Amino acid sequence: MIFRQIILNKYLFDTNIIINLLRPKEKKEYLALNLWLDELSQREDVVLVMPEISYYEALRGVHYTKLIEPAYKGLDGITKLKHLFEYLPMTTEMWEVAAELWAQRKFLGKDVGKGIDGDTLLGAQGIVAQGTVVTYNIRHFNDRVTACLWNAI
Repeated sequence: MIFRQIILNKYLFDTNIIINLLRPKEKKEYLALNLWLDELSQREDVVLVMPEISYYEALRGVHYTKLIEPAYKGLDGITKLKHLFEYLPMTTEMWEVAAELWAQRKFLGKDVGKGIDGDTLLGAQGIVAQGTVVTYNIRHFNDRVTACLWNAI
């Protein structure tokens, strides 16, 4: 009997990717992203990961949009997406790594303002889970975090 070892690639999705996956597919850029995700999800060497911080950030945006536009169907979309992904909750170790990343960033004189905390938490999840963060903003992640643009996979 021959056994085949499959090396898994864990991809942790940033909120900006998840939000664009929820947008109307009539736009070429969002359709391309969705087609890419469909293809990626079929690969047996890939694990799609929904980090807790990304889920929270996307979900709060969906709820806010629903208050403005009551007919908005984003909640259905995020529920479907969540079932496609492996959910990754925060752990104490991830919080500790995030605190260290934030301190290093501040020490180096880099931005620690609005929006950076979420990316710091996501980066910590990527480090601890030994995965790659899929994002539009690789500059928000330091050298310890493996991050790439979605179309580079």
